[in-house]
Amino acid sequence: MTSAAMLSLIRVQLLTALNLNAFVLKEKRLKAWLATLGMALCLTPSYLMIVAAQFRAFGFIKDTGLPLAPGMIVGLYAGTLWMVFLASLATVYSTLYQSNELGILLPLPYRPWQIIAAKLAAVYLLELFIGGVFLVPGLFAYYAYGFAPLAHIPVGLVGLALMPVIPLSLSTVLCMLIANVPGIGRNRWFWYVGITLALVVGTLLLTSGLSALEPEAMDDLVRVQMARIGRVGRLMPGAQFAMYALADTRWTAWLHQVSHLAIVVAYILGALAFGERFYIRPILQGANVARRRHGRAESARASGVLGSIVRKELRCTLRDPAVVMNGLGGYVALPLLAVTYGMMKVQSKGKVDILGQLYAWIQSDAFARRLPLVVVGMALSLALFGSLSSLFSASYSKDGKRLWLEKSLPLDPYTIYLGKLVAGAFLITPLNLLAIAVFAMIVPFYLWQWAYVVLLSEVVLLWSAAAGLMIDCLRPKLVWKDTVQAVKQNVNVLLAMGFTSIGIGLNALGLVILGRADAPSWAVYTCGLAFNILLLGVALLGGKSASRRFVRVSV
Repeated sequence: MTSAAMLSLIRVQLLTALNLNAFVLKEKRLKAWLATLGMALCLTPSYLMIVAAQFRAFGFIKDTGLPLAPGMIVGLYAGTLWMVFLASLATVYSTLYQSNELGILLPLPYRPWQIIAAKLAAVYLLELFIGGVFLVPGLFAYYAYGFAPLAHIPVGLVGLALMPVIPLSLSTVLCMLIANVPGIGRNRWFWYVGITLALVVGTLLLTSGLSALEPEAMDDLVRVQMARIGRVGRLMPGAQFAMYALADTRWTAWLHQVSHLAIVVAYILGALAFGERFYIRPILQGANVARRRHGRAESARASGVLGSIVRKELRCTLRDPAVVMNGLGGYVALPLLAVTYGMMKVQSKGKVDILGQLYAWIQSDAFARRLPLVVVGMALSLALFGSLSSLFSASYSKDGKRLWLEKSLPLDPYTIYLGKLVAGAFLITPLNLLAIAVFAMIVPFYLWQWAYVVLLSEVVLLWSAAAGLMIDCLRPKLVWKDTVQAVKQNVNVLLAMGFTSIGIGLNALGLVILGRADAPSWAVYTCGLAFNILLLGVALLGGKSASRRFVRVSV
């Protein structure tokens, strides 16, 4: 096979893996660029803060004359390696086991290792971009402040280019090993939950562990640097040579980098050989078994139309981990906030005590005077966690081309709309009740006040869900490679969040007006509930109108 054919295969993998077709097709090009520019503008302030922090750190080292620069660049490189490893777990799984073009590629005149190489090359470029975004500013500052001679720059560039290979190879082997475990290897729920936990735990360990220096080693910076290199080298064998090359400013840095290059080549060959044995062969065997397998009919149960739609939506939603995980909304942030708060309290030795400050405020006279406003505000805040869910604003989109079946059924489209709303409410309500139960252990409201919080938060969740369904019914996203794109790369989710933000903002404005007018308690509770019931009615009427237009959507 010629190099041109291999480059063509890599180009196809880039287009599919990174969803670059939107930038090529004329009818989607403008939307793709606008979405990319909008995301870049949102992320630019945070990224500039990271870049400024790296330059300030190296500038401080330069001004004080402390010999910390090698340890700083080594720590930055080690952190980037772990970040690439964690990010590549999800990317490798998606590229290898969620793509559907392997059946097209295998009959073509490509060898199995070439198909694997093209897939991993696309992932490599993505991980190189992710790692480079964080590593390049530090490398630039390292050389700009004169911590290494200009002749050392090629060593740093080679290290940057080779940086993703070792963590990517390890994550590839790990994914293939897990995928071949009977019972769980191809279970999408296992992968989504496992990758999410790995990212959360890995991020917490990365932020707390890599930056921590042993107190007994603070007086020996060289020993600290070597200990850090050794720690990463034990977990990612071979990566220590790249860090030796960065920390060494003499000609011997090239010896370390050549050793690193040889190890990288060995990793590449090993990953390709491993993939041919544990990726291509099991897939071929699984295809043969699937052709011999007979379907199993499920027993039909008679039920009402709405009940059948609700049951169908629940079954389809729970079957797809991507939809469920992205449908958790802000509730997934609650355990993360709890863990982060615990770590901050331990690291600050009790100086960070948000709960203590909250208890002190609860005992104050200001809390007693504003209690009705606090109760209504608590209900709105708890409902905001659920309103961040994509469960409703991507409910039609997740069905994609299957929507023709719903359109062809002799049913009122509004019945389908209500079925999706009720099914989503069944899934989101337990999370809302769980969040309320957690806060009930902290905030001392009366029982009837917590009952009011439950009622009001459910009403807010319902009008937010109805609005999201209305938006997705009007303009469902029908073209996507997998359901991750349908729920994550869907502008309807952002539009629904904007609608919810406006509704919550109007509620907040009403509370401010009632507070300044010193409205009685009954007026605050009544107005809060009545206004949100009104929003629910408006959202349901909008959903009924949108469902009538649903029949005109081209599938």
